[in-house]
Amino acid sequence: MKHRKLVLRLLICVALLEPGAHLVTTLIDVVTPPTLVNSYRLHFADGYWEPDDYASPNLNIRDGERRTIGQPTQAARTIWIYGQSIMFGFRIADGDTVASRLQALMPAYRVVNHSAIGQSFRGEFAWLRADPIKAGDVVIFGGSSNDITFIDHKAKPVAGWIWSECDLPVKARSVITIFAVVCLVVPSLPSDPAVYQYYLDDYRQTIQESRAYIQQRGLTPIYLSELPLTIPGSGYADNAGHYNRQGASIVARAIYDRLTIF
Repeated sequence: MKHRKLVLRLLICVALLEPGAHLVTTLIDVVTPPTLVNSYRLHFADGYWEPDDYASPNLNIRDGERRTIGQPTQAARTIWIYGQSIMFGFRIADGDTVASRLQALMPAYRVVNHSAIGQSFRGEFAWLRADPIKAGDVVIFGGSSNDITFIDHKAKPVAGWIWSECDLPVKARSVITIFAVVCLVVPSLPSDPAVYQYYLDDYRQTIQESRAYIQQRGLTPIYLSELPLTIPGSGYADNAGHYNRQGASIVARAIYDRLTIF
């Protein structure tokens, strides 16, 4: 029975691949409110996931950057946000993301949201190194809270190549496809303790590398996992821990408070 369930889940994932994913994501756009539109597509670039261009009344992406409301054209300093779905603003409008809420609190800065669903900390660090960051800028890492789950996924025999080696996500590039693979297939697979430890060590090493990189370049770092955050249940948009407008505002305020201490 267990094998039958796994086969069924695999078949569902295959059914959601291109072009099936297009149909599913199109239906999502039609049946959900504009603020919940989340069917944008991803591509893999130099070690990190980057969202493709997307335009709608409430969700806009250009050159990999989620729109930040109130962003000035020029500013002496920039706040760079790197993260996964919670920092990207999954299921909320452009004006309700952590980036837009922080921009309203710090109008003298330019806040850039370089986040993507499913991003790992190593991906965030890779995107940081690809950006034109200069001394005095602020760097915010939001995805570290997501990495332990990914490490567990990678420690499963079949899932390692889904996330790391195989080009399946690159070919499919649909959030709904990746979601199906992760949520329907990966939990059914056993973990390899040795592989888990390998990726955990890699994650810790990446954090150390990021701290050294930031210090060498005169940047101000903030790691979301190190902030004293208390978000009530009403601050989440769903059971997966994605912030709604209230939750994003709480996170933005915590970042603002930390920056005013420096």
